[in-house]
Amino acid sequence: MPVRFLSLICTTVILFISGLSRGGIEGFPDPLQTDSSAEVIVKQVNGGRLEIKPLAEYRIQAMIIGIKYYAEDGDRSLIAPVDLALAWGRLVDPEVDGHITYTQSGRWYYFRWIGGTVDTDYIYRHSANNHIIPADDAVLDAIKKFSVRKKVLLQGYLVEAHLAYPNGRWFKWKSSLTRNDTGDGSCEVFYVKSAAPIEE
Repeated sequence: MPVRFLSLICTTVILFISGLSRGGIEGFPDPLQTDSSAEVIVKQVNGGRLEIKPLAEYRIQAMIIGIKYYAEDGDRSLIAPVDLALAWGRLVDPEVDGHITYTQSGRWYYFRWIGGTVDTDYIYRHSANNHIIPADDAVLDAIKKFSVRKKVLLQGYLVEAHLAYPNGRWFKWKSSLTRNDTGDGSCEVFYVKSAAPIEE
């Protein structure tokens, strides 16, 4: 069978009416990303070999703006069974959040903006869809207790995942390493080692 590469489009679509950008609370800080020298993580998945290559250490405090589980999404669901759409900065301010609605579908996330104290560029740079690879069952169980608008702390790696089968078929999924991109390849592929709620 010829080698096949499956490309995941991950984008943010906006519909907007009006708005101004001005001062406000800062909310959560930008995610912390640093170089990683961690070794490749190897797992057996559905008869295939999954290699998870850490690209950067990653730590994020954020508000969950969407949760979507994928049980029948082929190789992608075997690697990352859940997507978390996350927001930080001033987007966690209830007065700002009240002007934005978010939805998820097909490994994408979308937002609708109806004005307020931030503009669409700010939303692009302070929200992201994350394909979550739980490090173990305990991490997945912790994530299952999360709900939309919950504030959480997630720590682990942004990664490149490569799933290969004995018959030669394979699938590769590489994380974005910047918060400023949009469109195809802009989502984070996030190997989560710890997941905890932030008490308010």
